[in-house]
Order: sequence, then structure tokens, then C-alpha cells
Amino acid sequence: MLMTANPGKQLNKFLSKDSTLEVVFDLLVQESFERILAMYLPLLERLGPRRSDEINSASRMLKNYPAQRAGALREFSRKARIQVEQARQSEKTATDASVLIKRYKELLR
Repeated sequence: MLMTANPGKQLNKFLSKDSTLEVVFDLLVQESFERILAMYLPLLERLGPRRSDEINSASRMLKNYPAQRAGALREFSRKARIQVEQARQSEKTATDASVLIKRYKELLR
């Protein structure tokens, strides 16, 4: 069989010559799909309940430890403020550097 730019078209031509091959090909595709489904279906069936259990567990933990939750929230907020301030400082430094570069260019002209 010659290799062409479109092997799918070549395969379709080959399959259309013999309807038996077409049926076999369809059965192989169906069998492959069913095997893949059989592998993933148990995983998907367990995923919903596992996710629900994880969410419920986290919710119970938050309700059972309000002081730790509040402390974690304060720490998170503090770190977020620090990051925002660092970003502002970086932005200011970049702006100052840009202005400085423009002034040097003007002096050189």
C-alpha cells in the first residue's frame, strides 16, 4: 500500500472495498471503547463519593477548630498584604527605572 498525505482516506478506501473489514474494524473500535470504559467507570463511580467525603471532612474540621481557622485566616491575610506590597514596590521600581532611562536618553540627545 502506498503512503499518502492522508492515511485516513486510504484506510477508508481499503475498508470500503470489503464490508467484512468494515464490520471487523467497527467491532474493534467498539471493543476498545468498552475496555476503556470498563477501566475508568469504577474510578468515576468512586470519585463522587470520595469528593463528597473530602469536602465534608474539611467542613467538619473547620467547624471543630474555629481558633485555628481564624489564625490561619489572619496569617493568610498578612502574607497576602505582604505580597501586594511587594508587587506595588516592584511596580514603582520599574516605573522609576523607566523614567530614569527616559531622562538619560534625553541627556544624550
